[in-house]
Amino acid sequence: TYMPFNFNNPKSGPIFAQKYVRQAMQHLIDQTTISKVIWQDMAAPTCGPVPQKPGAAGSTDGCKYTFDPAKAAELLTSHGWKVTPDGTTTCTAAGEGDGKCGAGIAEGTPLTFNVISQSGFAATTKMFAEIKSQFAKVGIQLDIKEVPDSVAVSQACKKGDTACTWDMSFFGSQ
Repeated sequence: TYMPFNFNNPKSGPIFAQKYVRQAMQHLIDQTTISKVIWQDMAAPTCGPVPQKPGAAGSTDGCKYTFDPAKAAELLTSHGWKVTPDGTTTCTAAGEGDGKCGAGIAEGTPLTFNVISQSGFAATTKMFAEIKSQFAKVGIQLDIKEVPDSVAVSQACKKGDTACTWDMSFFGSQ
């Protein structure tokens, strides 16, 4: 499964361009629990497309971005965001450089994103409920919109296409 970011979106694109934001978001994905509880051990955690060391496949052993909500909050705080658990985290230090939110991110910008996901898969709905809950613990708000597969997979955008306004689009259910 995968969930690409829309770097073309005029609102969220500058946020996604910040590596630390993407790292923080990955630290909020509890792959082990999702695999065990929601997918009933029928899915395996991964570190991404790069193979892990021998014997580590199906685990988070050796993953750089393991589930670590405290690390996620620290990344955001150290880059100028006011982390508001169960609220909405906002940029309080606009601009570029150390301790700043990053290029193109204005003061007061919220970490609020729309996620497009496929409808019709109970496990996917449950998975996103878990992800949404974990993200909310550091004030990242997700609005999950479930749509038929044919719509979910047609979200391609051309470079510079600012009319392409989705934030993240999930693909890869059962």
